[in-house]
Amino acid sequence: MKRKYKPVPNAPKGAAFLRKTRIEKGFLSKDLAKESGIAISSITCFENGSIFIGEERAKKLASVLDVDYKLLLEK
Repeated sequence: MKRKYKPVPNAPKGAAFLRKTRIEKGFLSKDLAKESGIAISSITCFENGSIFIGEERAKKLASVLDVDYKLLLEK
């Protein structure tokens, strides 16, 4: 069963892009956490916009997702 992207209300553009891209590329949060070395709790917080991702972590996630890291930093 293919998972659907459900946007988080009022999340920054970068957070919404991260969630959308992760789902479209078939990653579960735990898989992205393992591949990027970033805690699953941090990824969840990034996606719901409760904490800002930061450039260093954006680059790690972007590398795994094969996207430009700057897209993850959009507000």
